[in-house]
Amino acid sequence: MRTCPACRTAQPSRLGDPLCPACTDAARQTVPHPLWPFDSPLMRRVLAEVNVPAVVAVFRAATGLPQSDLAAMVGWSRAALGLYEHGQRGAVFDIRVLLGFADAVAMPREALLPLVLGDTDAALSADGAASETGVDVDRRSFGGLAAGAALAAMLPEAAAPSRVTASHVKYLEASAESLWLQSGSVGGAALLRPALRHWQLARRMLKRSSYTDSVGRELLVSTGQLADVSAYFAFDAANLSLAQQLHTEALELAESAGDSVLLAWVLTHMAGIPIYRASRASTADTDWASRNAARQAQRLVNRAADEARYEPLPWLHEMIACRQALAASLIGNTAAFRSSIARAQRELDRASGAGEPIWLQGGLGESTIIEFHARGSANLGDGAQAEVLYHKLLDQGLAPRARAFTAAHLAGLQLAQSAERDAIATGQTVLALLEDGVKSTRTLNELRPVRAAAAESGDEEFCARFDAAERALAVA
Repeated sequence: MRTCPACRTAQPSRLGDPLCPACTDAARQTVPHPLWPFDSPLMRRVLAEVNVPAVVAVFRAATGLPQSDLAAMVGWSRAALGLYEHGQRGAVFDIRVLLGFADAVAMPREALLPLVLGDTDAALSADGAASETGVDVDRRSFGGLAAGAALAAMLPEAAAPSRVTASHVKYLEASAESLWLQSGSVGGAALLRPALRHWQLARRMLKRSSYTDSVGRELLVSTGQLADVSAYFAFDAANLSLAQQLHTEALELAESAGDSVLLAWVLTHMAGIPIYRASRASTADTDWASRNAARQAQRLVNRAADEARYEPLPWLHEMIACRQALAASLIGNTAAFRSSIARAQRELDRASGAGEPIWLQGGLGESTIIEFHARGSANLGDGAQAEVLYHKLLDQGLAPRARAFTAAHLAGLQLAQSAERDAIATGQTVLALLEDGVKSTRTLNELRPVRAAAAESGDEEFCARFDAAERALAVA
């Protein structure tokens, strides 16, 4: 068996695996500011080390694509791809071959900057300008090789293939799944740009490429998945108007494909926007607006339940029940809230995950039920119960973004119960997570009342850290 091309020491565990188990896990990790769904520390390292053959192997390990599908996408034979992965094909060292590979898999060319600059942190800023390269270079004297790399990085987005096959659809599905799995670590504000890039690529495939009827339906579903995940990230970045537009497109795509699972999932996510608006409108003079938004959410999630009624997917029904519970709590219907939480728990008890899409499983489970139970209890005025549940949730091994969001809600609850010092202390843990790479504007907004309380009490350090986090999110 061949040696792993990434670490060059261990061996893949099975014949046909591109990397050893440790490097496979590393290929599926993410960086704080990803440029695309498969932007991992390992990918940046092999590029910076000019370990070009490993680029193909790391990509395949990250996506889970078999050699046959990746070869079909890139236009190589399966045998040639295997030779490329193990450095036995000299053409892979030709920059034109590498650029052709990057374009075929929608890898933005700025992601190749570590190869040019020999720096794993080298990358362009999110606006596409050559303002940040990861190296200390004055912009006015920015020239030579680095300038050429920057210009290459600003070329147009990857073009859609003339003909879309099932292999392309598998890649889009892998992209959506990777984005969902990363969302718990870094937050939507960091992932919005790569998600939009791949959603736009899928849209171009729909409009400009040729495909069979069966591939076309699958392409509709994949495009809808990418529109939905992009909407979720826009929502987490507090861009509600963009989130609403993307959800609407995802809904239309799901309806066109006749996919009841995707349709129910999108409707459930859409309900998050009016739920958010209802929870933010908490004063007496906006009580009508809050109830109206909560009832809008209730209509959306009830429609989702109707669309999914024949689908044997416990994870999906768990999420629907959780959203129904939260909408009921905002209206003040305690009985409906408790009934929905109990139903969510029953769905969890019968869930195995087998046969359910990865993008459907992401973020669900016991912790999701506890989160919605806590939020609903707070809405219904049971602050003591909510605080117990939030602490229980924080005792679990939550991903960084989920931990920050939960702690922000707990800080707001503590502030509402006049425990200002506890709220500020909890808020400090949220700020630490935001400083450590979590990019979630919605989480920061949950902490805004605590920032106001800190200002009143003269806590300048908290205010300064909050303001710095807000500035960082503004350019994320």
